[in-house]
Amino acid sequence: MAVEIWQLDGLTQIEALKRALQALGFSQALIEATTAAGEEFQHRSSYRTHNHGIRRTYRRTVSIPVGELPLDWQQTLRKLRRDQTYALSINDRMERRLGMFAWSADQSGMPIDIESAEAECALYDDLIDRSTAKAIENGEDPAEAQPRWAYLRSTAEELRRFATHHGASHPTMERFDRNYRGFTGLESRQTPMKMFTALRAPTLPVTLATARIQLEEANATSNVAHRHQRRLKACARGITVACPPRARDVVDRIFWGKGVFYHADTNSYSFKYTQSKVEKMLNVNFQPSFNIFFNALLLGDNDPRYLPQFRDQAMTQRRPIFLRYEGDPVAYGWFGRTWDDAIGSSSHLARTLLQTFLADLGEPGLDYGKTAMGHRGNRSFQKYRDDHARKISADVAADAFSDRANDFATDDIEDLL
Repeated sequence: MAVEIWQLDGLTQIEALKRALQALGFSQALIEATTAAGEEFQHRSSYRTHNHGIRRTYRRTVSIPVGELPLDWQQTLRKLRRDQTYALSINDRMERRLGMFAWSADQSGMPIDIESAEAECALYDDLIDRSTAKAIENGEDPAEAQPRWAYLRSTAEELRRFATHHGASHPTMERFDRNYRGFTGLESRQTPMKMFTALRAPTLPVTLATARIQLEEANATSNVAHRHQRRLKACARGITVACPPRARDVVDRIFWGKGVFYHADTNSYSFKYTQSKVEKMLNVNFQPSFNIFFNALLLGDNDPRYLPQFRDQAMTQRRPIFLRYEGDPVAYGWFGRTWDDAIGSSSHLARTLLQTFLADLGEPGLDYGKTAMGHRGNRSFQKYRDDHARKISADVAADAFSDRANDFATDDIEDLL
């Protein structure tokens, strides 16, 4: 009988399991879990228009896993994680770069050793070849295509950072410093591709207006699953126009009641959470005009009179604000693909577009952009500013200097002589 059951389709198998659990007196929670699994299985079988895309975890073909790196490297990496010396994203990037270092060294017959200059050169040769090939694939002239020097600069930065804690020799540290400075110089002379993409992308006010239109169109869609999917995308764009979060924070930090809050006194929502990359508190208040997107996520197809009840329930349960039709959190790459549909690039470009737009507001706008993007200092902040934003900042500074000079009278100066 068991053999006959398990030869049936998956949904029938789950039903048989549910009946067996009931007959044997298992807990109600386990039976309900079986029911939920059956419903999800049935939904996935009949509804396949939602593209889940790749997940966050995947194995690189040009990298060696951390578990296969030299043991002394693994010990240093574990210590950096245990001591929380750097942010989680930096630790992840460092491990990926070391994995590529080891792969390139192994492919070229060099020792997997940070003291080996030949192994480091093999890594950079591979990075240059792959990055240049990608630039050509993206449409650049093969005769003029260059690698993305920012990619090599970040690699040199992570190698230098790891070597500092791994106890590398003085000549090796000098070599890492020299390569880092060299790639930094090359990066500074190369206009980032995101600036070219920004010129073709719609402005954020246009994107916001489009998101409002798309939300109305989503609500008029007849298919319930399609309606939810389109509503979710419109709300994601509309909300994050004012504060584009990092993709990791979308899935790890932005929850109702834990990252997203409602303020009844001002009838507005806010983001307040510790950012994963910089470990800095982000605290941004949205204008009430953005409520249409937050409320749509809470209500779905329900009547607006139930909004307070749904909002309190979501805050209590600490649910992710972006949930798929099946009720699961969105995948890591979903947020970036949603923005790619809107502006032709990932959500990372939205951070540049925000800073460019706010540059027209002068220094107050630039200060808001710095807060909304969660930058600690000016070094990272400058990378998100295009030439227009820099010109606005320079003009404001020049005007302020000129006004200050005009305030001094001749008598004031003579008193100082």
